[in-house]
Amino acid sequence: KTTGQYQFAIDGARNWQLRLQGEYTHNRRHDMEVFDRIRAGVLLRYRHDPKRLTRARLRLGYREQNDALFAGFDQAEYLLEVGHDWRPKADRTNLSVTAYKELRRNHPAWTADGSTSQVVPLGALGLRGRGAHFFASR
Repeated sequence: KTTGQYQFAIDGARNWQLRLQGEYTHNRRHDMEVFDRIRAGVLLRYRHDPKRLTRARLRLGYREQNDALFAGFDQAEYLLEVGHDWRPKADRTNLSVTAYKELRRNHPAWTADGSTSQVVPLGALGLRGRGAHFFASR
């Protein structure tokens, strides 16, 4: 897996930040190619103040599956994500709320659509909560 990103501030106060992200994955198993995946995305972040951050991300991807292993599973991926982080104190406690919609398009006979929302409290106890659901139909 190869990843890269470039980030820069888009305002003088450095409250707005833009990140350009890229990823390439080449997966092999037992000297056989399994799949290649390429993803590109953009992340926009706005820091309201030292305690609050809002972010939005768009990611597009494509997965080329080895048809000898699993025919018809080439896949286009689309992800739209919006989130907000809140750090109420100066310690490690953080509340992060993220909602995203992900769409994966396979071979014309298959479609998959998933969506999830998460509320993830993080703190000194390392607590983590998550809820997700995924739907697929043929």
